[in-house]
Amino acid sequence: MTTKSVTASEAAPPSMTGQLVIFEHELAPLTSFNDPNRCNNAPPLAHLIVNLTDDDIVLYADDRCAVPLVTVKPGYGSHVAPGQSFSAG
Repeated sequence: MTTKSVTASEAAPPSMTGQLVIFEHELAPLTSFNDPNRCNNAPPLAHLIVNLTDDDIVLYADDRCAVPLVTVKPGYGSHVAPGQSFSAG
């Protein structure tokens, strides 16, 4: 039986880089998440999400990243509703 030792960099998936930007309304500054690699809740007044990362972002119908709704490819955006969450694809 042969075994192979695995380093931490081989075991863990590469982390996402870039920004995920959320537009709420015309009187609020943009909200940005740098290198979003975990489950995040959209701001309460979230309206649009723009994926400027190098990986897919999954939008969820709930606030716990349990019910996947849509995948947003890098360079694309989507409408988002209050109460939704998102994570790296």
